[in-house]
Amino acid sequence: MRETPVLDSPVRETKVEPLKPMYVSVKDAGIYLGRLVPREIYRLLDAGELESVHHGRRRLVDTESLEAYGRRLKRHTAETENAQHEAETENAQAASS
Repeated sequence: MRETPVLDSPVRETKVEPLKPMYVSVKDAGIYLGRLVPREIYRLLDAGELESVHHGRRRLVDTESLEAYGRRLKRHTAETENAQHEAETENAQAASS
């Protein structure tokens, strides 16, 4: 019977990050952006807000463009809320004068 050799050095564990997809389906892009319907994703693609590639008959949305759109949307929402708050403050000050 043959014995298994014993290793003198500890086994190194290597962490491997899972690969992030470069492209997703139009349906998955809608899910990623908060349950948008495919029609809305196609509207964003046609407007140039999102980038895509064609693979055969499928249209695949670039995940980096999805993330960039999400950041732009978040920044726009914050700017809009700040502007609304400033306008409300000015109106309240004008009313109290």
